[in-house]
Amino acid sequence: APSPAPSRPPSLTRPLPATHTVNKMVLSSDGLVCRDVAASRVLEMALRSSGEANQGRWFSQCDPSVRAKLCEAYHLEPYPTAKQLEKLTRAVKAPSVDCVRTFYQCMQVKAQELCGHG
Repeated sequence: APSPAPSRPPSLTRPLPATHTVNKMVLSSDGLVCRDVAASRVLEMALRSSGEANQGRWFSQCDPSVRAKLCEAYHLEPYPTAKQLEKLTRAVKAPSVDCVRTFYQCMQVKAQELCGHG
């Protein structure tokens, strides 16, 4: 007899909480309370946190439609591989992979701060 298929972790078989929407990502969940926020909101907070630093950030100066694409990509994969970063760099016509990597790093730091880890 064939061996049974491996079971999926409960977190992948349970339905998403009613508060979870497609355009939001979970920032923290302790099993009882699930706190989520839109990636665009995280970006907005990151941009507001330091006007001086924004002067050197490509993503803070780019077209809003490009920022929307970056947020969508971040929502889908907040920790991309090098290959994914390269593909996104080409897709948004960023000057370099480092520009896109800086966007992700800023988003990750702000998300950690929002969770109370900063």
